[in-house]
Amino acid sequence: MTPGTGKRLLQVARDLRAATEDLNARLRDLEDAMFDKGLPESHTCLRFGRMLIWDGRRLYIRNNTGMKQLLIQCSRGLRVKACHSLRELIA
Repeated sequence: MTPGTGKRLLQVARDLRAATEDLNARLRDLEDAMFDKGLPESHTCLRFGRMLIWDGRRLYIRNNTGMKQLLIQCSRGLRVKACHSLRELIA
């Protein structure tokens, strides 16, 4: 490792953690706003057999085996991918 690499890696880790916390906060705010607006239940298809679901209160991902998980509890990568489909969900 070159001098300073450890510090750079630590900063990248901090930045990624902060971005993840920001994403989670924004998803919670979005769920609250969707609930407050009274948006009806809806869903939209994602890639690889997954589905993004709004049940009238929370956002979920259903995988191709039928298992349902809160979006906020899914992997960071899946949360980001789901964000790209939110417009289809609430249109």
